[in-house]
Amino acid sequence: MSDKSIEKRGLSAASLKWVAVVTMLADHSAASLLDRHLMFTPDVGLGEALQQAALALHCIGRLAFPLFIFLLVEGFFHTHSRGRYLGRLVLFALISELPFDLALFLWRSDIQANIWWRMEYQNVFFTLAIGFATMWAIERLRPKEQDLIPAAIRILACIAVVAAACLLAHGIRSDYSWGGVLAIVMGYLARLCGMRRLEIIAILVPLVFLSPYELFALLDYPLCAFYDGRKGETVGKWFFYLFYPGHLLILGILRVLFVLPPA
Repeated sequence: MSDKSIEKRGLSAASLKWVAVVTMLADHSAASLLDRHLMFTPDVGLGEALQQAALALHCIGRLAFPLFIFLLVEGFFHTHSRGRYLGRLVLFALISELPFDLALFLWRSDIQANIWWRMEYQNVFFTLAIGFATMWAIERLRPKEQDLIPAAIRILACIAVVAAACLLAHGIRSDYSWGGVLAIVMGYLARLCGMRRLEIIAILVPLVFLSPYELFALLDYPLCAFYDGRKGETVGKWFFYLFYPGHLLILGILRVLFVLPPA
């Protein structure tokens, strides 16, 4: 490989994954430790400092989910088996739920009552799985050349699938809810239309309706613009799957040991 070709290299998928997991860790650390600690901090000065630190980490964390969506869409178009890909998402949605609840929602009284699973809010793997299944359904239903089924019917069917997926995510209260599913669909449509440069912007549009803080994810634009399509050197795909429940479990243990008040 020539030096010139090396110079033209941009960011690989592995590089984007590392940015995503680090920014996610910042966001979840603030949510699990700092946000909860603020509830029990009597010192006003310390409370203000913690609040500013938590806000800064949450803003950094806004970069994570759009990057995961970008990589999910990329994976959808390049995976050798969409069925296995979807299976992994569902598997880790189930595996991650207990660490997710422990890090963010369980109280000491729940643990003492042997309650480890809260149905009020579900982890982001549920949203990613629903979004992946929605892309797959659209791929099967979208209009095709020399098709006996009218294009209008296929388009209406795609709209119905997206609406049902958004309702499902909202109904089970998965992380990012309907906005997350719609963001995945927007990324898929942008990728399908060949608008790679605008894909991350399309992903952000539904998320901004959930919170204006999602605008911080505009910092993802230059990262995705320099994405060169390579997988890159990585520690293995299972590491990034395991990182999600793993870091939540550690944060949950720290939260129980050092943040939650006695029951």
